[in-house]
Amino acid sequence: LSSVLSVFIRALYLRSSLFPVSSCMSLSHGDLANHNNRLVSLLNVCRKAPSFSRTKALHALSITLCYTLQQPIYICNNIICLYAKLGEVTCAGKVFDRMRERNTASFNTVISGFSKCGYSEKAFGVLSEMRDFGYLPNQFTVGGLLS
Repeated sequence: LSSVLSVFIRALYLRSSLFPVSSCMSLSHGDLANHNNRLVSLLNVCRKAPSFSRTKALHALSITLCYTLQQPIYICNNIICLYAKLGEVTCAGKVFDRMRERNTASFNTVISGFSKCGYSEKAFGVLSEMRDFGYLPNQFTVGGLLS
């Protein structure tokens, strides 16, 4: 079912530049809450041609669907990536700061976003925070800092 939904969403997106996220809200709450990969499919489609309004809508949808659950790290990382790609580093930073749990990819995503948008001091600050939390920088961390 998830792959069928993914294909439908991609087809819908290709036919409409508006990409009506609201149409996805009609899917049952419990159904989407149990299938986070569908939300990731929506985020991946949005990544191809990001817009602030679509990113905010998907961010709100992810919060709504996970209000009793912890938002999965990979969904937060995708949302951070979208905000950073749009140059909305303040929003990306807020998502990162509110994450209950992070991983190396979370740190790398926000470091890369800050760096690409010209906020190298913030990127190095997150690198320091990464080390403080016991995560080791890797080749993606270095690549993110150099971008």
